[in-house]
Amino acid sequence: MKILQWYKTVAESGFFVETEKRSKFISFVFFVENKDQVQNYLKEVKAKYHDAKHHVYAYKLEKNNLEKFSDDGEPSGTAGMPLLGVISSYELSNVLVIVVRYFGGILLGTSGLRKMYISGGCGAIENAKIEKRVLCNSIELKMNYSEYSKVLNAIKKCGGTIINTDYEDDIKLIFYIEKDKTNDILKKISDIKNGDNDFKIISEDFMSVPD
Repeated sequence: MKILQWYKTVAESGFFVETEKRSKFISFVFFVENKDQVQNYLKEVKAKYHDAKHHVYAYKLEKNNLEKFSDDGEPSGTAGMPLLGVISSYELSNVLVIVVRYFGGILLGTSGLRKMYISGGCGAIENAKIEKRVLCNSIELKMNYSEYSKVLNAIKKCGGTIINTDYEDDIKLIFYIEKDKTNDILKKISDIKNGDNDFKIISEDFMSVPD
């Protein structure tokens, strides 16, 4: 089984509102990593807009490629499934899209509903910041002060990101870098430190990396 190396998601929440024939559609997109976070956002939105007729949603999680949607009382195929299609069209993972609808008394028809839910999902995503998350290693290493500037320069040139620096008798640095670049940066650091490999990989996770 091929291991996923990267995915696109939203870096921050998005919000969008529009009205059609007196029906009001309030749309949100959130970054989520598990079903508990999905349920928390759903409870929050439903509590805030408790008087709305529909709370339609769709989400996709990177882990196990899990997808789910709900029409929440709208005609089948007009709401939740189109939202899931919007997520797929933007090639996003770890996202939850919710569209709240206040019914305005005028029927929109199946095509009209589908159009508005697609528009709401797209609007929320367009108003959010999309980022790429790449599988990275977080690495801790120690060095003396004379090596610091060269090590720092090597990390930055390889696209690494510094997480923390402790200045004591020696310098302890924690940074993350794309997993595919780990061997390259560790070799460069080893060369700078004359073969002294005083480092350890402390975690592996998906992280935001600059383009």
